[in-house]
Amino acid sequence: MKKSSLKEAVLFITGNKQRVKLQGKKEKVKAYLDVLMASKDLYEALNQENITLNEIKYLVEKKKACAIAYKMKTSEDWVL
Repeated sequence: MKKSSLKEAVLFITGNKQRVKLQGKKEKVKAYLDVLMASKDLYEALNQENITLNEIKYLVEKKKACAIAYKMKTSEDWVL
């Protein structure tokens, strides 16, 4: 992942950016979007006060699954 893409992803996940521009093949864009949203969901949950451990565990597993799908589609590791 390019540094500029990484920076945009971090800003989006942390809520400092509302949109991310995506270009590329449909399957790669979908894989990127899925893992990006899973990362954002986990980040937001970790910042909630009343979140349960089971909810966190579910979100971590969802993110892992999306990261695996992302690697299969793009041959790149998801670093976030």
